[in-house]
Amino acid sequence: MLGPLIALACTLAALADPSGTALLSRESVFPFDDETRLALGEKNGGKLWRSHGVPTDGGAVPLVIFVHGVIGDGQRHHWLTYDPGGPWDARPFLEDLVDRGSVAPLVAAVPSHTKDGSDPEHLFDDLDFDRFVAAVDETLAPYQRVDRGRIVVVGHSAAACGTRGGAFRALEANEFRARALLALDGCMSPRDAQTLATAIHVGDVFVGYQSDVWLDRDFDGFKSNWELLLSAHRTPGRRVLERFPFVAGETKNPHLELVELATRRWLPQILPPSPGACWVHDAELATDPRATAELAALR
Repeated sequence: MLGPLIALACTLAALADPSGTALLSRESVFPFDDETRLALGEKNGGKLWRSHGVPTDGGAVPLVIFVHGVIGDGQRHHWLTYDPGGPWDARPFLEDLVDRGSVAPLVAAVPSHTKDGSDPEHLFDDLDFDRFVAAVDETLAPYQRVDRGRIVVVGHSAAACGTRGGAFRALEANEFRARALLALDGCMSPRDAQTLATAIHVGDVFVGYQSDVWLDRDFDGFKSNWELLLSAHRTPGRRVLERFPFVAGETKNPHLELVELATRRWLPQILPPSPGACWVHDAELATDPRATAELAALR
């Protein structure tokens, strides 16, 4: 009940003081590994999005990085773009979490891999999270900066497999220690269980999966290895393994929809707002013209 009351109070404050929020682009695209990860002729593989309430005074903000899995549509910026074919857009549910007062105001960002994006063996191979966070920082400046202590990485599908690429590369970052890693509906191999259960360069690790589609995975082997390793190793934060059940006929794609369910479940535990925090509901914020043009082209 407290979250909605805080959001209402903040909205009323915004109405009383409409000058309290700067007119700032909600979205920006930026170059990141364009030559190696994007199809010929494409550019600006990175994209960021600001929720309501982020400071505009250069203050530190939490960052949630989504790393997409295998794609066949050649579209950039999955999880931060409009997609009529499926639930690829995280902005609505992130905004809802912030506006309800469940999660602190935040920035979300994504890299893109469209060059051979249907090849899971090379998807986001050797992804450099230090460089990506630095690129986000440069794009946010001078209005915000990334809080290196509140970086959350969400890897989905093939981006939550193995150690060569994808979200697991965040465990090797030098410039920050991820506040949490969400490994969602990945390969679920015993080796992945070892990587995640014993990782020390991260705070919390949440592993979510479903068993309605993509059934040729070693769920039992992952769980057994996960439990065995957790009993033998002391880790610095929480380690959670959870299966998300789906009701047949009530969802079009459990593999994709798991991302929203898991993020809604765990993000409030990872990035809660400060007690009594109030932010301006900056509904009048503009959208970066570059991002607007790209979204319009997709529609």
